[in-house]
Order: sequence, then C-alpha cells, then structure tokens
Amino acid sequence: MLVKDAFGNFETLLQDVTYHPAMGRYLSYLGNAKGDPKVGSHPDENYAREVMQLFTIGLYELNMDGSKKTKKGKPIPTYTQADIRQMAKVFTGLSDDNGQFEAEAYFNSFHARTAPMAAFESEHDSSEKKILHGQKVIAAGGDTKTDINAALHILFMHPNVAPFISKQLIQRLVTSNPSPEYMERVSKVFADNGKGVRGDLKAVVKAILLDDEALRGKHDPDTFGKFREPLLYVSHLFRAFHAKNGEHTLQQGDTKLYRYQSFNFNGTGMMKQEGSLEALTVFNYFSPDDAPSVLKKQGLAAPELELYGKEGIDDVLMGLITKNGFVYRLYNITAELQLDTEKALVHEKKYDALLDRLDLVLTAGDLSADTRKAIKKYMQEHATLDDEKLVRYTIGLVMTSPDYALQQ
Repeated sequence: MLVKDAFGNFETLLQDVTYHPAMGRYLSYLGNAKGDPKVGSHPDENYAREVMQLFTIGLYELNMDGSKKTKKGKPIPTYTQADIRQMAKVFTGLSDDNGQFEAEAYFNSFHARTAPMAAFESEHDSSEKKILHGQKVIAAGGDTKTDINAALHILFMHPNVAPFISKQLIQRLVTSNPSPEYMERVSKVFADNGKGVRGDLKAVVKAILLDDEALRGKHDPDTFGKFREPLLYVSHLFRAFHAKNGEHTLQQGDTKLYRYQSFNFNGTGMMKQEGSLEALTVFNYFSPDDAPSVLKKQGLAAPELELYGKEGIDDVLMGLITKNGFVYRLYNITAELQLDTEKALVHEKKYDALLDRLDLVLTAGDLSADTRKAIKKYMQEHATLDDEKLVRYTIGLVMTSPDYALQQ
C-alpha cells in the first residue's frame, strides 16, 4: 500500500493508511465503538491524536519555511485535548472486514489483514464534531466514511501539512537540517504542484531531489547532509558486493517442508529494532528532531544517530564483512559477498585502484584524502594478509569511517 501510494496524492495516502487494518490494530481504533453515557465509556483517542500529531499537522502552527508561528513569544498549538475528544468520535465504527464488529483484530484470513476496514454504522458516533479549536465543523448525521473522509480532508487542507510533511521527506531523502529557503520551496510545491493540485507527492519528491540545495550539496558542510540508518549499512553492503543468499530448509520436527533462499540475517535486534514493524514507539525508529547534545546545542538535528548508541554499529558491520561467527546473531549468516574484482586488485597490490573503486561504490566520491591516506597505509602495513582478508578489512575501514556514515 505504501509503495502504491508513494508517488500519488497525500490525501489518498492518508485515507489508505487510515482504513488499513494494520493501522487500525496498531493504534487501537479497529473496533472503536461510540461512547455510551450510561456506562461512562468514551471512544478511543489514540488515532485521533496521532493522525494530527504525527501524520498531518504536528503540534504547533508553522510557516511555510518550517519555522514556528508565535503569539506573545510562545508557539501556537495546532489542537487541544478537546479537539482530540471530538476527533475520537470521528474514528468510530470501523472493524476488519470479517463480517462482524470486533474490538480486537483476529486477522484469521489474508483478506482481513489487507482489505480496508469495513464500516459498522450502529457503532459510529454520528453526532456533530467540532475540531481544530472548534473552527471546523463536521455536521451531525453523517455515516462512518463520510465523517472520516471529511475529517481527513480538513487535516489535508490545513496549511501546516505542507511544511510538516515536506521537512520530514527532505530529512529522509537529502539532509537533516534543510535551510528555511529550501523548506519553503518544497512546501510551496506540496501546496500547489503548478497545476493547482495539492499534495502531489511525485512533484514534491522531484522538487526535493532537484532543488539547488540538494544538487549543490556541500555549500555548508557544517550543517548539510544526513547520517545513514544502521540497516542501510547492511543493505548497501549486500548490494554493493552482490551478496548471494544461501539455501535453507524449513523443517517441522523431522519433516522437511520446503527449501528456500535467504541471507539469514537476523541482526535487527542489534540494529536497534529496524526490522519491519519493530519500531519501539509510534514515533518510529527515531525522532526527526533528535541529536546528540553537542549538536542540539548548535540547533542541529541528526535523527539517525539516535540508533547508533554508544557502541555504534561497528561490531555487527565488521562481523558481516569479515564473516566473524563470534558476533552475536551473525553465526548463521549466509550472505556471501562477491569480491573477485577487489581481490584481484589487492593481489596485484593496486591499492589506489581498489580505493578508487570503493570510493565509487561506497562513498560516492566522498572519501576524504586523510581517510584514504590512513587506509592505504594500513593496507601497505598488512600486505602479508591473504587477499580476501585484506579486502574485507579494507571495506570495513571505509564503511566504519565518518566519510561513509555522513552522506553529503
């Protein structure tokens, strides 16, 4: 669903996410019934809060350049607790498409796991809802989907959505600290793709990647760029060296069920929960505003560093590169790197040619002269190692360098 909607319209993406049973279960509005004043029950507020805070408008009103609007020197909240209570009434009456309203998803079929949630009107609160400081009204009498789509459209049209979503897309695709000017240019494309269409994600991504700030790159090396997520180290390693997967057999007791190909990489625990659906909180794997204290003091964000931890990722990465079976959870790895080209260069002692190649496939030409000099010295001092081992250690030195970690 995310792949299908990636280059479509943001409102469509917002609707598809909202009706997806996986989201309904995760944020506990699947089986969310209307309140009952007789017993004092209220609708679940989980999705009502997060659809505003995380998916659309954020906590505070923003200018198009991403800066916060202020009143008497204080940021202006986009919504209140009263708005959450009103919005919670909107997201009532949905359950998985199993034919009955369930307070808990059992997902006993592929259809129930993947089909959009169904509406159960008897469980929907059809009263009037006033949201966004009471300024937007959803009239009484609407059915479930009418109310939900109306609420989502109100959020979609909010002026905050353009800068709030645009900044996080820029952070993931180009740089953690975009300039206000870059932010504003992209936000304006989100608001209008040039043809009167709001939320055209294809146009937004194009604007992000082809912006002058993205193309010029190191115009301000102290603030430009982003750190790689730990899991991207692994996927890049496997891709750069055309890793081949190994054959495995799934068994139940002594019975062999079937054979399959797999890298058998079970390192997500060591990668700070970057496996699918393993994020520790609804805020995903890391916060967009997070940074080590030394960078926070400078007003800079470095979100991905939240995953590195004090030990970094060197142990796991080097374990993968060097096939070190003693590294926790890597002992059964079957991703086999193809290193014939690199081994031939080492065998002929063409160290500069090897570094040129690694600079191309790993650091996109960003390997600094100092790093290159240090690695070449290491290679010369360890020339007695066998060809494959020296190649693997050299790859490890490049990939554990700051030149690799920071993408500029």
